[in-house]
Amino acid sequence: MDLIYQNADRVDQGVMKNYEMDLAYGKDENSFTLTIDLDEHCLEEGYILYMEGSEYGGIVDKIEASNINDRICYLGRTWHGILEGKIFEPIGNNDYLLLSGEAHEVLREQIEIWGLTDLFAVSEEQSSVTIANYKIRYAKGYTGIRQMLFEAGGKLMMEYKNDRVVLSAEPYIDYSQDEEFDSSQVYFTCKKDYRPLNHLLCIGLGEANELYTIHLFCNEYKGLQAYATKDVPIMDSDYILTKQNQKLFGKDEVAEMLDMGSVQAVKNYVLLNAMPTDWNIDADTWNERFADIYTLDEESKFKQIKAEKKKVYELQTIAPSDWNEKFKSYFIQNGVDDEGNVVYEHPEFESYYVYTLQTVKPNDWTSNYYAYYTKYETYDNGAYVTKYREVKEAVAEDYVLQKQIPNDWDKNYGNYYVDTSDGVITSYGRVSGVTQKIYIQQTEPPSDWNTNYQKYFKKSRFTGEYVQQEPRYEQETKKPKNWNTKYMNYYRRINDGTTVYYQQISAVNKDYYVLQTEKPSDWASNYSNYYYKAEKEYKEVTGDKAPTWKKKKYYTKKTEYVVPSYNSVKPVYGAYAPHWGKYPRYTQISIQVAPKWKKATYYSIVQNYVAPEWASNTYYTKTKVTSPTWATNTYYTEVERMVAPEWKNSIFYRQYLDHYASMVEKGIEYLQKKLNSDTIDISLELENIYDINDVIGAKENVTGLSVWMPITKKIVKITDTTETVEYEVGE
Repeated sequence: MDLIYQNADRVDQGVMKNYEMDLAYGKDENSFTLTIDLDEHCLEEGYILYMEGSEYGGIVDKIEASNINDRICYLGRTWHGILEGKIFEPIGNNDYLLLSGEAHEVLREQIEIWGLTDLFAVSEEQSSVTIANYKIRYAKGYTGIRQMLFEAGGKLMMEYKNDRVVLSAEPYIDYSQDEEFDSSQVYFTCKKDYRPLNHLLCIGLGEANELYTIHLFCNEYKGLQAYATKDVPIMDSDYILTKQNQKLFGKDEVAEMLDMGSVQAVKNYVLLNAMPTDWNIDADTWNERFADIYTLDEESKFKQIKAEKKKVYELQTIAPSDWNEKFKSYFIQNGVDDEGNVVYEHPEFESYYVYTLQTVKPNDWTSNYYAYYTKYETYDNGAYVTKYREVKEAVAEDYVLQKQIPNDWDKNYGNYYVDTSDGVITSYGRVSGVTQKIYIQQTEPPSDWNTNYQKYFKKSRFTGEYVQQEPRYEQETKKPKNWNTKYMNYYRRINDGTTVYYQQISAVNKDYYVLQTEKPSDWASNYSNYYYKAEKEYKEVTGDKAPTWKKKKYYTKKTEYVVPSYNSVKPVYGAYAPHWGKYPRYTQISIQVAPKWKKATYYSIVQNYVAPEWASNTYYTKTKVTSPTWATNTYYTEVERMVAPEWKNSIFYRQYLDHYASMVEKGIEYLQKKLNSDTIDISLELENIYDINDVIGAKENVTGLSVWMPITKKIVKITDTTETVEYEVGE
């Protein structure tokens, strides 16, 4: 395989000759050294080295030249090293970065955050690895990805293809299940700890010297037991503080105590979707009751909010005793300001009109109704205000039956009425038009023909009816670029012997298998619902009774809907606008036309102007007043008092303190070091068949000791004619 080099502008320059290249990547190093003769110097800082279709390659960072041995060395980061130079960081004020979703989507988002999309890409295929609520903070990029995928049962694959390093996630392979090394094959030293630490008591002191304790338990298979009631705990009450999940007791229990010293609480913020019921109750105690309420400032930082002492205006419902002397010290509402706040001002009393409500019909109502007033509200200067206007005449309507069709019936049928009386109440309704569809022939292809052809019609040569235009189906000659996201926009051609039709392509079911680390509770009764892996295939467990449970052997089957393989459904057809051709096309227009005339059915209306019908407590007389008169529910006094913050949706957060997050994190880290007491000291110089995160096992034949470990490092030596690979296992 050729080792190709590119300049800093990513343009191929040539193929390396007579070189020696050492690469190491995995748990450490993630770098390479390339050595050639000094007189063949051809690389510069920033140059790219790659082998097309492999994960070997990187970027030149350093150059060492020596005229002592006439050799030159180019040193740099492998693709893994470039990722290792990035950091997983929490967003905003969060203490952790929470990652969830399909593995390729998670990787794609992180590559964009790191600004590596010019060199790295993520496979567009759907992976079978799912990331579920993985918490990470301030971890190196490649190390974080490797550990995240391993916890999800996966491994990271890299392939340099078309000038990009294409990343993908695949399930790691557990070779220890079928291909254990034994002492008759290779030399190794293994150590297996059957009873490592399985009960860790974590203790620490809070800021006020309050004691915090939590128990972490493992089962006999070294599986960590649940320590919280939620997948992502956010407060102290989400943790299990009892010993209810302890699995090993008596002589099987191995316990330790880990003193954390001081405990720093993690602050979590949860958006409030509804206003608390006591939000606006007793503002004087608001700050004590809602000391855990925060909002985001202009820099997207959380800040505590508080009730504040403000000037408020209290509506006076009873005339004050000092009204005549101190009426100028009171306030009235006078619209709203630019921020939507009600404006209160001292009223000006010069001369004004008083409107007196009339409860009895005046004697001159019929002839002098225009001298009276009605009250109404209007929106003026940002607030609703009450105003008065003169009474207007009422319209008396008479309906005249039309015996002959009017001259303007076709155009003005909406000005006529039909009797809608129900036998009790007499009523008339306007005549409605009748909908009529007409078709207008298009002489030229419309500008939207290719995208909206289905809104047009063609005329059937046999029936004369107008039918909606159907698409034209064309077979795709190669896999569409948008297949993975728009496959449902394509069709398969179906011929049932009678008719030919096109069927939309839909998603397909895909099975995947999840390794069981702990014996299921229904193993004895439902063992046939589980699977084991043999000859790289998953087979159902069979037999008259449940076989003996073995750790890391059995799987449960899951099903998900995925994009169908293009090869499984091809040939496929795309739907396109038919050729315009010589056949006429039409647009459909709906118009309203007059209904068919019916004699002695329709009415015209005749209007007369009369005094409106009298109604008590509706009309007012107007009187001019030059001195202030008290009016109920109008005037306000100004006072200072505590006021709760104004509630608004989607801006307030409740802060929850989590004292156990850091304790659990440190405890799990300590526990895992104790659990990783099994070791394999083995030298593997084999063909390149393993990937980082793949698992191997070793069995010592005399003692029967069996230990499994993940591949954590690959050391590769390449020349232009040879390639050797060594592996390291365990952390």
